[in-house]
Amino acid sequence: MKPGVLAVPVVLLLAIVAVCALAADRPAATWEYGVYTELQLPHSTLTYAWEAKGGGISALQKAEVLRRLGYNVSDKADPPMVTLLNHLSSLGWELQQVVPEPGRYRCQYFFRRPAEGTQR
Repeated sequence: MKPGVLAVPVVLLLAIVAVCALAADRPAATWEYGVYTELQLPHSTLTYAWEAKGGGISALQKAEVLRRLGYNVSDKADPPMVTLLNHLSSLGWELQQVVPEPGRYRCQYFFRRPAEGTQR
């Protein structure tokens, strides 16, 4: 067997061990989770809600949820969903998953962000 053939796997193995050792020294992130829900029950109006650590917001307009999250909503029309997503992103939230519920109008958006005092 040629000496160089054995050296490549050994170097790769040492690199993997080094990366794992560096990752083990870093504390794991602790996450905080939030859920945004759009829900319409039969014979009811559409409602919007945001729930996260520290409380929740429920309103009949998406604009009201945005206002209560600190966004300056200038007009009376409900803003597009991308406005809400961008604002939550500016607050440190990352969209993780969108779950539509077939059979009735309900869609949930799951978010996370590093909890205070933790690193990512």
